[in-house]
Amino acid sequence: MNDLSRSAFRNRFTHPRVEQCAIDRLLPYPRNPRTHSDKQIHQIAASIGEFGFTNPVLADQHGQIIAGHGRVAAAKLLGLDTVPVIRVEHLSDDQKRAYVIADNKLALNAGWDPEMLAIELQNLATLTNAFSKRIENHVAAVALYVAHYNFCRVHEALRVTPAMHLGVTDHIWTIGELVDAALDGVFAPSSPKSFGRFTVIKGGAE
Repeated sequence: MNDLSRSAFRNRFTHPRVEQCAIDRLLPYPRNPRTHSDKQIHQIAASIGEFGFTNPVLADQHGQIIAGHGRVAAAKLLGLDTVPVIRVEHLSDDQKRAYVIADNKLALNAGWDPEMLAIELQNLATLTNAFSKRIENHVAAVALYVAHYNFCRVHEALRVTPAMHLGVTDHIWTIGELVDAALDGVFAPSSPKSFGRFTVIKGGAE
């Protein structure tokens, strides 16, 4: 590979061009194995509304989506006309199929660093809930604290977590499980959830 070829190769893969593309010109990948619930689409839309469209959609030269189906659905929900797109024109049909699976599977293989996540959550609480003027944010902060106390910390006298003692769960929750549950709305006061013979309701459990 000569210097010109190396330069073209580097520019092709390390300096992708982002363009704005009309949503109605993007086509869903017909063999996409990944599904998105309405709840997740709303969560993605909330993220875009809060932080912006920071992760461009990947599409081929024909406008077929390779990665970003959830983001496109969220953009439609937000009423956006265009979304940022990176054109991926060098993949064969077989490579597209492999990439669609790999892109989703690799994300599922990721884990959590419990110590770092706890530090980040503490810092985030300090930056947001602790100084928020919205009562809803303080309610959410208290809910997370109570959930952490009952699901993640072993009670000295009980030798298990309070939630395990009551039969609500059969194991000590990790910080990652707590975050996932919070994102799913398990601890939301307006969304009662059942755990065995207990139901989480506003103000506690019955």
